[in-house]
Amino acid sequence: MSFVTFMPRKAHVLMTLRLPQTKEIDDQLDEAGVERLTYESQWRQYRLRLESAVDDKQREALLKLVRQARESFGKA
Repeated sequence: MSFVTFMPRKAHVLMTLRLPQTKEIDDQLDEAGVERLTYESQWRQYRLRLESAVDDKQREALLKLVRQARESFGKA
């Protein structure tokens, strides 16, 4: 398992981030306009749907969450 994965599709990319589900993270994603799919509680990971063009606000939010996932990886 890794802390982030990407699954390319024809029109978009599915991204998973291994993070615990919190209201703070949900709010960050909503504020940035990132489309959240169902949270996988079994694997403790967010599933996100990214379009081909990601704006600067979305990019900053995603980079922050990737750093957070990397720091917390293996500490559960």
